[in-house]
Amino acid sequence: MVPYDKEEGAASEDDVFDGNPSSGEEEVESNPLAGATVGESAYVTPMVPVPQNNDNATFSLALGIATWLCHITAPFLCFTGCLAPITMIAGIVLGHLGIRDANNLNGLRRNEAIIGLVLNYLSLVGYALLIVGGGALLAGFGAGLT
Repeated sequence: MVPYDKEEGAASEDDVFDGNPSSGEEEVESNPLAGATVGESAYVTPMVPVPQNNDNATFSLALGIATWLCHITAPFLCFTGCLAPITMIAGIVLGHLGIRDANNLNGLRRNEAIIGLVLNYLSLVGYALLIVGGGALLAGFGAGLT
């Protein structure tokens, strides 16, 4: 069966149809770049690669270093002893977030997150030993006073 156009009769081999059987109109293939002026050309913005980064891992490492600097300077500057627990907790949280992000980003800055976690967890162990040792020391003094 030969396709039929109402006005022209039977369709020839070089006719281009739009795919809509009810329209009855022919469309000509066009090149969007042909004959266009400078302001009317079909310009597509090239894709720019987005740099991937793992800021949580970097901040965890920086907070781990800052925590130990606070521990070292605490005898000389009393306020740094108060900052150390805050930087330690934030560093642990950001370290775990950094490892999660590194797993999603093909291991990007995973070592920084691990080093930050090690520094912050060592600080946490130091605080735990200080509390347990202080409690044992107070308990020893209390037993000796009675």
